[in-house]
Amino acid sequence: MDKSYTIVNPYSPSSTQGVMWSYPQFSKVDGSTDAALDALNAQLAKACEDDANLGKAWGPASGAMMVDDHQDLCASINGSIASVFSARDETGGGAHGTDESFGTFYDLSTGKAVDATTALNMSAEDLQAKGVAGINAFLAKNPSDLGVSADDISKMAGEQDRYVRDEKGTFIITRSYELGSYAFGSHRIYVMANDPANNAIVGTEVADNY
Repeated sequence: MDKSYTIVNPYSPSSTQGVMWSYPQFSKVDGSTDAALDALNAQLAKACEDDANLGKAWGPASGAMMVDDHQDLCASINGSIASVFSARDETGGGAHGTDESFGTFYDLSTGKAVDATTALNMSAEDLQAKGVAGINAFLAKNPSDLGVSADDISKMAGEQDRYVRDEKGTFIITRSYELGSYAFGSHRIYVMANDPANNAIVGTEVADNY
């Protein structure tokens, strides 16, 4: 679903700006839904509406952050498990926003979120090891402009809301300032390929739609 909203312009608070935000709505092959899908669809729609309502009321005097980009994109469905990539940009009206993107796996048979380890059928230790290896492979080809510690990389790789599975593989989300300066950017780095014959993608970045 693509929806257009008018929210406060955080860089010129006396004016407004138009935004186009997105979120998925799930159905069965025949187009029908059930109680689990209805609840999940309502949850995804409400999250978008809530951010828009805050954006309409936002003002710098509040000292609060506002979301000025809200994109929930279904990256893949594997059996009953859907993987959703959520792009968020938060700002307080400063020079630039902050990337707060994350991933969520949903079991469509229940409409509930599940851990990445459950969705990917692997232990937390194995997933973390894949994340560390993928980030290090990326940094080997794209050295950080500030440097990042092994402990920080391990901590990132251990956070399950950073993982998303698409049609090629599973990637990890790194956010602004985590691997380097703001200019170094946030990144979506493949840590596993769905097909072992495609392992060359590990350590590479996902296409721009994420």
